[in-house]
Amino acid sequence: TADRIDREELCAQTAPCLVSFNILIEDKLNLYPIEVEIVDINDNTPRFFREELEVKILENAVPSSRFPLMEVYDLDVGMNSLQGFRLSENSHFSVDVWSEANRPKYPELVLERA
Repeated sequence: TADRIDREELCAQTAPCLVSFNILIEDKLNLYPIEVEIVDINDNTPRFFREELEVKILENAVPSSRFPLMEVYDLDVGMNSLQGFRLSENSHFSVDVWSEANRPKYPELVLERA
């Protein structure tokens, strides 16, 4: 190929990404079917759907209360997709993530203690 192949452009979130074509061998005039699997590289950064989010939490909120954060989407698939979230060390909050395979991830801020 003369150009860069972009897996996400060809197959989006479909796995595996298979491209089929035929090769013509001129000296024998034979046509050979070929199937190539395009594998993903980590070439996309995760995208947040908003740049900032303000979360308001009441002082008397009950521990284990959950506060939805913004969804995040990564065009890469498999091992190259967004693997998780990390919150700076904090005894009051944790982050839990709800997701389905190859779909946006929905992180929630969880109140651990008052």
